[in-house]
Amino acid sequence: ILIRGKRSLLATNDPLFIVDGIPFNGDLNDLNTDDIVAVDVLKDASATAIYGSRAANGVILVSTKRGRNNKPVVSYSGYAGFVKPLGEYDIMNGPQYDLFKRWAFFNAQTPGTYKNVDDPLFYTDGTFAVEEVEGVKTGRSTDWQKLLYKTGLMLNQQIGVSGGNDITQYAISGGYYKETGVYPGQSFERYSVKASVDQQLGKYFKVGVSSLNTYTITQGENSNPMGQALRASPLSSPYDSKGNLIIGFVPGSANQVYNPLADFIDGQVVETRRRLGTFSTAYIEAYLATGLQYRLNAGAEIRNDTYGSFFGQQTTKSLANNGQSAGRNDSRFTTSYTLENLLTYDKTFGKHRINFTGLYSIQEQQGQYTTFSYFALPSDNLQYYNPQYGSSTKGSGSYTKW
Repeated sequence: ILIRGKRSLLATNDPLFIVDGIPFNGDLNDLNTDDIVAVDVLKDASATAIYGSRAANGVILVSTKRGRNNKPVVSYSGYAGFVKPLGEYDIMNGPQYDLFKRWAFFNAQTPGTYKNVDDPLFYTDGTFAVEEVEGVKTGRSTDWQKLLYKTGLMLNQQIGVSGGNDITQYAISGGYYKETGVYPGQSFERYSVKASVDQQLGKYFKVGVSSLNTYTITQGENSNPMGQALRASPLSSPYDSKGNLIIGFVPGSANQVYNPLADFIDGQVVETRRRLGTFSTAYIEAYLATGLQYRLNAGAEIRNDTYGSFFGQQTTKSLANNGQSAGRNDSRFTTSYTLENLLTYDKTFGKHRINFTGLYSIQEQQGQYTTFSYFALPSDNLQYYNPQYGSSTKGSGSYTKW
C-alpha cells in the first residue's frame, strides 16, 4: 500500500498502521475485514504531527468492532467466489513466431546465405531447433499461458456475538478466509479470533480490553512462472510423443528458459510462510473532575513469522543452477509494547472555552531474525526441513531493539 508514493530507495515505503489507537506491526492481510468498522487515511502534515517520523509514508487508522448496549446478537456472514486472470499477455503464436524468426535471420544474414525469407535452408541450418521444425510441419502453436493459468477460489466465513448493557459491553467473533491463486500451488489462508469487553466501574472509571489473534498460511507467494512461459518458443511442446512432461530447456527459446510446468510437479516446489500474531490493547478512563479526564492506553503485540522454500532438481530455478536443489529457511520473532498517558481538560466559561491535552507516550520493540540458504540436498523428500544435509550453507541473523 502506497500513500505518498515511493519516497525511499533503501527503507520501507509502507504506511504506519494504527489499530484501535495502538501501532500495529502486521498488515491488512492480518485483519479480518468483518471486524473493521472504520478506516481513515492520514497523509501530509496531519500524519507526522501526531506520530512523528514513523508517519513519513502516511498513516492508516483502523477501528474495530466493539460491544454495544443491546440484547445479545448472533451474526453470521459468508461468501464464496472465484479468481481469474484479467487476460493473457499478447505474444506470438506458432506461425507468427516462425515468420518472425525467419525474417530476423534473413535481415541479419551474411550476404547470399538465404535466397529469400521462404528459403527452406532456415529449417536445416540450425536456425530452428529440431523440435521447432517438427512444430512448423505439424502446425503446432503452444499456448504456455493457458497451460499455467487456472481459476482460483475464495471463501470467507465469519460468526460473532455481541451485546451488553449500560455497565458492560462485549463482542466476540471468529473468522476463516481462504483464497487460491491463478497459478497452481498459490493460496492464502487466515484464521482469526477477536474479543473485546468494555466495563463501567461506578461513575468515574471505565476500563476496556481487546485481543486480536490471527494465524495465516501463505503458499507460493513468489510463484511466477511467466518469466519462463513468455519466453518459451510456441513451436516447441512441453510434452514428448508419449505425453510425458519434458524436463529441461525449451528448444528454440532464449537462454535459461526451462519448461515452467516442471515447477508444478507435486513436491518439486514448496514455499510456505506461516505467521502467528496476537495483538492486545487495554485502556482505563478516569473522570477526575468536571472537564478533566485521564486515559491510559496500553498495547502489546507478539508476532512470529516462519518461512521455508524448496526447489527440487527438476525445477526451473535448480536447472539454472546446474541442477542443484535449493532450500531456504527464515525465522522472525518480534515483540512490542506501547504505553500512553493522556490528560485532557475541556471546559467552557460563558463565551470562553479552554481545551488542553497532555500526552506522555513510550513504545519499545525487539526483534530477532535468522536465515539459512543451502543447495544440493541428497533427496527432494527432505524439502526445507533438514538444512544440515545441504551443501554451501550460508546463514545470517540479526537482533534489533528500539
